[in-house]
Amino acid sequence: MVFDEAGHEHASGDELTRYFIRRLDELDVRVEDDELSYDCNTPYDYMYFRLLSDAQVHWQKHFGFVPTPGELTKAFFGAEYERSKRDRLAKLSWVAKLSDYWHQRRRRRTLTA
Repeated sequence: MVFDEAGHEHASGDELTRYFIRRLDELDVRVEDDELSYDCNTPYDYMYFRLLSDAQVHWQKHFGFVPTPGELTKAFFGAEYERSKRDRLAKLSWVAKLSDYWHQRRRRRTLTA
């Protein structure tokens, strides 16, 4: 949660990403399940637009504002990335997981420095 000067709570981008992760896991939908389409008429595309609409309604109801289309899109595809990463790491050996952890930690440290 993020609070503004008046003490009102607002959702952060990470919360929006977690919302999409939870919803995508509930629906058990994967981008790899459908062929890519330039016409935006696959079941995955329909689900994408529905989830964005659901997120707008949810955010308006709980936080009193609607995230911008850019925030929604960034959070949705961030959620897809996190789910993909989680699935890839679940298949790795413990040595590869440890190596990935240290690589991520080192990268975070250089980004904050």
